Amino acid sequence: MTLDFMILGAQKAATSSLHQALRVRPGISMPVGESAFFEDPDFASRPWTRFREKAGNQTKLGIKRPDSLCRNDIRERICSTHPSARFIVVLREPVSRAVSAYFHLARHGHIRAEGLDKAIHRGLADHREGLRTPASSLVEFGLYGSSLEVWMQRYPERNFLVLGQTEVADDLPGVLSRCSTLIGTPDIAADARGAGRDENVGSYDPRTFRMHRWGQLARTRPLAGTDRRVPRDAPALRFAGHGLVVLAKGLSRTGLPPPDLSPRIREELVDLYAADLPRLQGLVPPDAVYWATSPGNEGP
Repeated sequence: MTLDFMILGAQKAATSSLHQALRVRPGISMPVGESAFFEDPDFASRPWTRFREKAGNQTKLGIKRPDSLCRNDIRERICSTHPSARFIVVLREPVSRAVSAYFHLARHGHIRAEGLDKAIHRGLADHREGLRTPASSLVEFGLYGSSLEVWMQRYPERNFLVLGQTEVADDLPGVLSRCSTLIGTPDIAADARGAGRDENVGSYDPRTFRMHRWGQLARTRPLAGTDRRVPRDAPALRFAGHGLVVLAKGLSRTGLPPPDLSPRIREELVDLYAADLPRLQGLVPPDAVYWATSPGNEGP
């Protein structure tokens, strides 16, 4: 008993919006939020089997876990247990993705809140040293070409649907129709419930950044041996932390642009991703690489 499809990534590339649009469609079942089925300690219990038992055999089962695209350990576990799975991948211009990932991970307590430039500089240094750290993920999770190349050596090309973030934002019904072809369901674009909702939108308000972070640190704790955080046992801490997070979200100003990287750090990132770009372009449709003519810019 296995999953039928997975949203592999990329991090901070509108995968939450696509996930929400898919999971409300008839004939599809997906858990709320992200599913760490192929990470420790969950993997040993094979949680996808329980998911299948609840949903039934007539339903297409899927999960979202955008860390999966660029993590070798997750890829190997998926390959060993799901040889026929189908995969949806959404790509975002990698420099802006790294910036968005820093603020998301720092707000949620996964990395140091040391400032954007320092965090990216640390990530670049760890990447050069071959270290797998939360900071290096800021950089490495944008190396789509090298990651997809390995995935596509393990599965046939027909098992993948690779999209650009702009496609999800501009034509969600069309994207859903393409997803239905990949997954093997009736055309789910005909049912528009849930379409067009923005989910998990990045926040760059400096006034509420630390409040949000303090709330997350209060209500969650590190899960030993992993990069993950889980709810704390103490109800009072969970309640207080949740209150801070809700307050921070309520006070945050929406639509603020992210701060700029320093020219030197931006240039390092652009050069790194430019070296990966030809490999990526040889693997995916041109529309998925909407930034190809100008690396480091959000638009095409």
